[in-house]
Amino acid sequence: MRTSLRIDVALILAIVAGGLVCGRVAAAGGSEAPTVPPALSPSPPMQRYAMPPAAGQSGPEQVPPSIAARPEGPFSPDTKGLAATPAAPQAPASSEAKGAAAGGAQRILDDLFSRLAKSTDAEESQGIAGAIERAWMHSGSDTADLLMDRALNAIQTKDLPLAEQLLGSVIAVEPDWPEGWNKRATVRYMADNDSGAMEDIAQVLKREPRHFGALSGMGFILQRAGLNKAALKTFRKALEVYPQLDKIRTIVDKLTIDVEGRDL
Repeated sequence: MRTSLRIDVALILAIVAGGLVCGRVAAAGGSEAPTVPPALSPSPPMQRYAMPPAAGQSGPEQVPPSIAARPEGPFSPDTKGLAATPAAPQAPASSEAKGAAAGGAQRILDDLFSRLAKSTDAEESQGIAGAIERAWMHSGSDTADLLMDRALNAIQTKDLPLAEQLLGSVIAVEPDWPEGWNKRATVRYMADNDSGAMEDIAQVLKREPRHFGALSGMGFILQRAGLNKAALKTFRKALEVYPQLDKIRTIVDKLTIDVEGRDL
């Protein structure tokens, strides 16, 4: 049975505006059939990728290994489940090297988000958004990445209790990795735990306020709970980050009429 929500709306709007932690979400009885909004759906197979070229560039800009998605994952075309052959062990990187890699990855993400916000072409925007999503899937921790692979496999096989347990371990290992919280929000949503999903989405936005998937997912949950004004504000925030998100724009157009009325 899916639960509806009793939410401190002012707190939710503060989360959207500034990435605060949501700590006051209570459940009440409800009965809607479970569906997964596109923004909360599990990620597609992870593959090594290149960022889309910026305007005026002749070819793809290669993504440094620090944020490139691993070539094999739980949904790769050549495997079912985790890869059978483990990767060769690597020497641990120094803290200075990790810091430099993280700084480089963040600069690339910032550039991608800047291009995403300015893009007026839907196909270009999809390519940029895809590069951002794949970058999010790299935690910087081999342990967290392995646990994430197993959790994604559990989601694919609809073993939601196992997936939630594994994602709890991901969060314990890398609590500052937004995608660990985001994937657990997905699992909790699929398990009809909207309150838990909202709490996890708040943690995502605390760490990455530009996470258009988490913003969209929060909007869907708020809309289903009948909190259309808060949902509209949340969807509009997602469009500020990703203006060519057509499905969300369609929802915003409808909610604007419902919440604010038609212009005379």
